[in-house]
Order: sequence, then C-alpha cells, then structure tokens
Amino acid sequence: MEQRFQINSSKDLRKLFDIREKNLKEFMNEAIESEFDLLEFNLFISSLGKKNLDSATKKVRELRKKIDKKEIDLLEYEDILDDY
Repeated sequence: MEQRFQINSSKDLRKLFDIREKNLKEFMNEAIESEFDLLEFNLFISSLGKKNLDSATKKVRELRKKIDKKEIDLLEYEDILDDY
C-alpha cells in the first residue's frame, strides 16, 4: 500500500527509504515464492515424463528381445504406440 507524506527532514527521508526497502523485500519474497512454485511444478511434470519414457524404453527393450527370438511380430509396436 502506497503511503504519501511530506519530506521535511532527514528522518522523513530515512522513513521513506525504509518503507521502500520493506516494500521491495515483500515484492522480492513473493516473486521468489512464485518462482519456487513454478520450479516445483516443472519438476513434477518432468518426473511424469521421465516415468513414461522409462516405461516406453523398457517395453521397447522387451520387444526387441522377443523379435530377436522370433517370438513376436513387429505389429506389436502399434499396440505400444496406442498406449501413448
């Protein structure tokens, strides 16, 4: 909240500086909290992507092993893609 007052002395000027410093610190704290919230959200979203990537990598490795052993047809890849 903006306060208005007249500067008549060095004490008034000091008071003005103190108010501005307090307001700046509050603004910076809010900005830092917002950035940490965004970072936390970003990490959460990234972890979901990593889980899906790990799962897909595992399925592809399993399919490659089965293909090498002639246990499966390449059409099985289509089923995996449908999961994603």
